[in-house]
Amino acid sequence: MNEITQGQQTIAVHFEEHPEVGYLHDVNLVKLDGQTDLSEIVQWMNWMNLDGMTTPAPAVFLGGAQEMPTGYTAYFTVDLEPGQYAWISELTSPQGLIKEFTVTDVKK
Repeated sequence: MNEITQGQQTIAVHFEEHPEVGYLHDVNLVKLDGQTDLSEIVQWMNWMNLDGMTTPAPAVFLGGAQEMPTGYTAYFTVDLEPGQYAWISELTSPQGLIKEFTVTDVKK
């Protein structure tokens, strides 16, 4: 993953084959704060959870890409402020797929 800076960013999501998982992935961008519980987000995103994916969401979702065939690329544009974020994928496993990162203030 390349460094992501503040401001308007166009994100490319490249879908590659993941034979160890057996099904396709999505990816979502989530804004985190000091109260965000990543395990709560994973549980909320689990499509097998009957109480999941209802409002209000446990975090602020900023965009993402749904499953696509291997070799395809999806794009979305987002305006990022300095702070904590995470990439998260909807999975039925307890831990999900999560990659946290920080967007820093480039003016400092």
